[in-house]
Amino acid sequence: MADHRPPQPVPSPEQTPRGHNEIVLPESHGPSTGAVINRIEDILHQIQLDLLHQRDLSIPYRSRRTSSRAASRGDDAGHATTSVRFPGSTAHEAKKFARLLKLLQLIHDGLVAGTCLTKRNIYYQDVELFGSQSIVDDLVDDLAFTLDMSRADLNVAAAAKGLVAGSLVMHMHASPYVLTCSSSQGLLIPPLRDIRSVDFGMTK
Repeated sequence: MADHRPPQPVPSPEQTPRGHNEIVLPESHGPSTGAVINRIEDILHQIQLDLLHQRDLSIPYRSRRTSSRAASRGDDAGHATTSVRFPGSTAHEAKKFARLLKLLQLIHDGLVAGTCLTKRNIYYQDVELFGSQSIVDDLVDDLAFTLDMSRADLNVAAAAKGLVAGSLVMHMHASPYVLTCSSSQGLLIPPLRDIRSVDFGMTK
């Protein structure tokens, strides 16, 4: 019978001696979650100001592909940050703005809630708006590129990391938990950036 008991707190890594079965994950050197949230909120706040003053709305944007092609030509102009505007000069630009705004909102909400999003999950939040999975993939990566961050900094994964089954201890950066799950169901693996170390000492 499946064990549906919630994760139970365990002593912190400082209180628990490390054994031979514990793996310590390297720490992330990217920006803090709070810093990423602030960057996104700055963009959203600027949009609010533009609305208030009845100006065209804009979102900063850099394309990885454009920058890569420019770099191959030795053209530094390709690295400059441009803007996607609304209503914009074309219907395509207006729709791209709407997609980016929706993406910023979803990523912001995920960061605040501490929820890791997948590109696939983002696509299914508004299939009609995004149009295709490949569009979401490009927008997520370009947004991270624009902000000089990695996709992991935005708490977005390409896909779910899979399941873990069995008894083990995961020491999280925020707080430690024992993850106990049945071999038939398992639990989703948390984002690696949130895991401080994994102790397999409880596994026989």
